[in-house]
Amino acid sequence: MTFNKKALALAISASALLPASASAVDIFGFVNVAIENTSLSGAGAVNEIFATGADGSTHGQDVAETRFGFKDSRDLGNGLTGSFKIEMGLGTSAAGAGGVNEDSTPTTRIAQVALSGDFGTVTVGNQWGILYEYLGWNIYRTHGHGGGTWYHTTQHLNDDAYGLRVQNAFTYTYGGGGYSTDPFTFSVQVVAEPDTAANDEFMDAVVFGAAFTTGDLTINAVSYSESDGSGAAEPSLIGLGARYNLSGDTYVGATYMQVDNDAGQDLSSFNVLLTHKLGDGLSGMIGYGFSDADAPLLELDSNLLLQLEKDLGAGLISYVEIETAELSNGDETRIVSGNLKYNF
Repeated sequence: MTFNKKALALAISASALLPASASAVDIFGFVNVAIENTSLSGAGAVNEIFATGADGSTHGQDVAETRFGFKDSRDLGNGLTGSFKIEMGLGTSAAGAGGVNEDSTPTTRIAQVALSGDFGTVTVGNQWGILYEYLGWNIYRTHGHGGGTWYHTTQHLNDDAYGLRVQNAFTYTYGGGGYSTDPFTFSVQVVAEPDTAANDEFMDAVVFGAAFTTGDLTINAVSYSESDGSGAAEPSLIGLGARYNLSGDTYVGATYMQVDNDAGQDLSSFNVLLTHKLGDGLSGMIGYGFSDADAPLLELDSNLLLQLEKDLGAGLISYVEIETAELSNGDETRIVSGNLKYNF
């Protein structure tokens, strides 16, 4: 969805005219730039880690799309709080053939309104999927690439392909949600795509997520199912995961997922991630994943991620990522990227 520049100018002007007693709208985001080298072998028909460019090429890349946004919350009285969040994305490199930065012009990533109270939180609009919130967050925490096995598994879903953000969604959350460490929290999300001549069902996908936390251990799970009146495939997913803080400096997370693609074929995957603070603003990350699939679905024989990050202070960080993926059909992909990111 292309963001209307006039709407953006109007929002900024309106915020400037708010009375002093009104809460200020927060502006947030980051700028991310990268130089990447790509190595490909095999047919290259399936690319599991969003590499771009020809084999051996070195080029600009913005897989972690630069973004900026506005958010605010207001006390409505009677124990109720209203809030909104709008987030736009902007690519900082031109997307050539196979490019994955979303656009060279602003696009809407998030546009949601929420109402919270003792009953929980209801969120409506374009938002993050709870599939990622309750499972992906265990093992997909990189700044740029990463999550190769996550992509490989969730790309078989129609209404939350790649398991990140969903449009036209209605979500109810009890407790703090999947990112929190509440003793118990759960969410229900309904994805409702616009009606078409072939499919007029309101609930195109229904997702349940729950998490239990005791001490430094969190155990979480997701059930995902699709419905399509047009007769198209209706895949489903079951996932289990956990994350554990071994210490204040060391974290480990894991996720197991199984997808039924509604064509008599199943795909399962396992992912694990370890992060460690090395001191002096330096931290490292290593992730590994693999999958098992029924023919003719491809298996991901191995997916390895390495990331080294340096916090330069004042919101500026630099990081290097190396990721490889090997498929059962012989395709191999490797990326090496150097990145600079400024958070504001």
